[in-house]
Amino acid sequence: MPSLIAAAGVGLMASGVFPTDPVNGYPPGTPDHVTPATATSVKHNLAAVPIFVGLPAAALLSAQASRHGHARGWTVFSAATAVSALVNVVLASAGFGGSQRLARQAGLHQRAAIGALFGWITAACLNVLRRTR
Repeated sequence: MPSLIAAAGVGLMASGVFPTDPVNGYPPGTPDHVTPATATSVKHNLAAVPIFVGLPAAALLSAQASRHGHARGWTVFSAATAVSALVNVVLASAGFGGSQRLARQAGLHQRAAIGALFGWITAACLNVLRRTR
């Protein structure tokens, strides 16, 4: 699990180095059609994989590891975070990828996934700090 979180950190830094292209009406004011991605945007999207796949996997692994202990709340929170993030990533990807029905909400779904995942990491770090004291 720590390696998944570390990979997400590297992915986060790399995605900041490679900006993405405006797509399919996002951000507002961008034309409502899909255009071919630039090489920089492809690198941005590849850098995001450890964030949007690795962190939900880490949350699921954490839920699995804690399910036999006395941390039922943590198990449920971790599993719910993973499912919520994955659903929002799929919806955001569909919106950014050309689904006119989801295009206007794609950014919202992307940020919902990011918020859930970063909230989970924050809580995980606080749990580790609490246990080490």
